[in-house]
Amino acid sequence: MTRAEEKIFHERAYIRRQTLHLLILAFAIILAQPKTALSESALMIGDPAPRVALNDLAGGRMTIPDSFKGKMVIIHFWAEGCSSCAREMPAFESLYAEYKSKGLIVVAVNVGQQRDAVSAFIKKMGLSYPVVLDPDSIAARNYGVFGLPRTFFLDRAGRIKYKILGEASEKTLRKLVLKII
Repeated sequence: MTRAEEKIFHERAYIRRQTLHLLILAFAIILAQPKTALSESALMIGDPAPRVALNDLAGGRMTIPDSFKGKMVIIHFWAEGCSSCAREMPAFESLYAEYKSKGLIVVAVNVGQQRDAVSAFIKKMGLSYPVVLDPDSIAARNYGVFGLPRTFFLDRAGRIKYKILGEASEKTLRKLVLKII
């Protein structure tokens, strides 16, 4: 091995060791987080839905899941400017219109945005299902939402039946709705 090859070999070994040290440090930081931070992101299928109280666009108060006892609930966390979120909303509107008589409720939880902007967006989209505001992202944190869109399906007992991380097609959403109806 030439001196140049030996130098490259040692530099690469050094980089691998440093990368390993950084990964170990990151893992240690994650494990050192308070239990609540870890458990918030670990909502599991079958868990009771976290209880959150939020204001709707008219200023009324709604508590999820308590306000919907005995109903099947889809909770859709979203924000204006999230193109995936916007693509899903017409599908939720269609499902809501079709199945609300069978006890389906869709609740759109806007994360971190102002009432006026949200109202204008909802009006433009022509949505009729409930929209609530989570200006400080408290509900989002309670549900372990760290990216949008995020959707939870609750059964009639208020337990998480399904969750979707990211965008879903109308076909997928319909399939899940039919499983909880």
